[in-house]
Amino acid sequence: MPRRWAVVAWSLAIVIAMVAAIVIAMPGEDGLRSAIRATARTSLILFLAAFVASAVNTLTRGGAIGKWLLANRRHLGLGFAGSHLVHGALIVALAATSATYAPSADLVGLIGGLVGFGFLAAMTVTSFDGPTRALGRRRWKLLHTTGMYVYWAIFASSFAGRATRAPEYGAFTALTLAALVVRIVARRRA
Repeated sequence: MPRRWAVVAWSLAIVIAMVAAIVIAMPGEDGLRSAIRATARTSLILFLAAFVASAVNTLTRGGAIGKWLLANRRHLGLGFAGSHLVHGALIVALAATSATYAPSADLVGLIGGLVGFGFLAAMTVTSFDGPTRALGRRRWKLLHTTGMYVYWAIFASSFAGRATRAPEYGAFTALTLAALVVRIVARRRA
């Protein structure tokens, strides 16, 4: 397996092993809810690594971390897509098995999730050379830039909305905001 694809394979292996461990240790609704929270966090970390890759490379002037992130950005994004697909599958499983889960109660969250998964599907398909060529560079860049900021907003609002109930969400919110600051600073320096 080429080295960059190892990023995707390891990301998925870690996410699947984590979910399996959670669901085995906590069967039922509590386990599904815990796995959903865990995959939201793994998805965020993989997303942010792809989101800041170019900016970190700019700010470190091509340092080792920036070069690695930039070289692996596509595969970090595909790892995010895999993690988030597992996250979505867990939400569907919870909705199908729980008498208390009501996704329609949060219409904004439901619409945001559907829009996000629509962008995720389009960005994943166009992360391969053939669809990228067919789409064209300008449209590809528009899709991926828009999709990245849509996901940034989804993550920021989701984690910030929960920060008052659980302090760890404040840390994830801060990380999400810091990633945006890194991108802004890098753009101004470029």
